[in-house]
Amino acid sequence: MRYELCRAIADVLIADVVPDGLSSRAQGLLADLRDQYGWLEQGKSTFILDTEGNATWWNFAGKLLNSAFKDALGDQADKVVAYNECLEFRRIYSDRDLIHAVRSLLASEEHALEVPLDEAFVKELKFSECLSPEEIERELGARYSVQCDYANFCSVPVVVLREPG
Repeated sequence: MRYELCRAIADVLIADVVPDGLSSRAQGLLADLRDQYGWLEQGKSTFILDTEGNATWWNFAGKLLNSAFKDALGDQADKVVAYNECLEFRRIYSDRDLIHAVRSLLASEEHALEVPLDEAFVKELKFSECLSPEEIERELGARYSVQCDYANFCSVPVVVLREPG
């Protein structure tokens, strides 16, 4: 999902109002989801550090931007997985270093984030064999750029929560 849609999902989860036109069943499901995400705060992203050395960054930034974050932060844990709504860090090396790396990444005005695209992905593109490497790079750069989303997201503060344990 794109950045804007994921941020809109977070806004709905945080809001107090029920959108018009929802059935009773949908209203009940929305209430359950709002309970599950009760720790979300308006205009913020949330890191949850668990007692087993893992972390989840609930940022609702979308798969493309989270893939770029994954690439930039991949050295902070044994494994990092990007989803639409979050990044999961499995077996983090240092919670302090991870939070510092994220805040530094968001504070950097000169950092250029890119979505990593492997060679197999490029080969699967329609007509890729007809394009020069330069043209493929230009096309993919335009199609998968996250710079605008990154610039919008950099102003979102990060809240850190620790699971009790």
